Amino acid sequence: MRRILSALFIVAVFSLLIGCGKNENNPYVPWPSTGDTIHVVFQFGTSPFPDYYGTKDAILKDSPGAGYKNYNYGNVPFDTIGFARIGGLLYERRLIIAFDLSAIKNCSRVIEARLRLSLDPLTQNGLFLTAHSVSMPNWTGAGWVEGINGSGNGVSWLTIDGGVLWHNPGGDFDQAPLDTSYVMNDTVATFDLPGSLVLDWIAHPDANHGIIVRPLDTGAENACLIFMKESDNAALRPLLEVTYIKGG
Repeated sequence: MRRILSALFIVAVFSLLIGCGKNENNPYVPWPSTGDTIHVVFQFGTSPFPDYYGTKDAILKDSPGAGYKNYNYGNVPFDTIGFARIGGLLYERRLIIAFDLSAIKNCSRVIEARLRLSLDPLTQNGLFLTAHSVSMPNWTGAGWVEGINGSGNGVSWLTIDGGVLWHNPGGDFDQAPLDTSYVMNDTVATFDLPGSLVLDWIAHPDANHGIIVRPLDTGAENACLIFMKESDNAALRPLLEVTYIKGG
């Protein structure tokens, strides 16, 4: 009986060490073998199941005039990201995107996460893109609204939903980039996301406001076509890959 109790105690302690929690950088926690990990892909209308519709995305466009700055550019198959010249001035275009991760239970440890975006460069000039965590500290609920293209009823350069202003035009986000991707002849931009951030999204869905991807300002007109979740070609839709340990 004592041997059984001792064995159960050891198992319990080991489970606490490798279970859920933000201890992925603890050197005393052994990394699991490949067989202990689960890899899941989130992509609109395809994965992790055919009726997954948990992606929302839109383009935030700076432009001349406050009216155009509050136009929504969601629910389109593709758009542009980068800098466009209008009336002799450069105006920025950013992507905002989020994925519903409720298919992953909140008791898990994220090993790695990666955002992939399909692009079509419009010029031979390289374009640096940086990914940033969206911050909405004073808002609750669903957060920003994807909206319908060309209307004022969704997220825009100025607002999160056509009415409530961002604190900063162009969206509120952590200034330190999560990762950088250089696009030239590439057709895919890849961004590695911190496991701790994605784990927080899983554990606290209300904190999952997604990612803003923005171009690095070089003072020149430069942009790429970016394919959105509405793309007719499912393979071109944005996707998020997550590798994690399932909790108890």
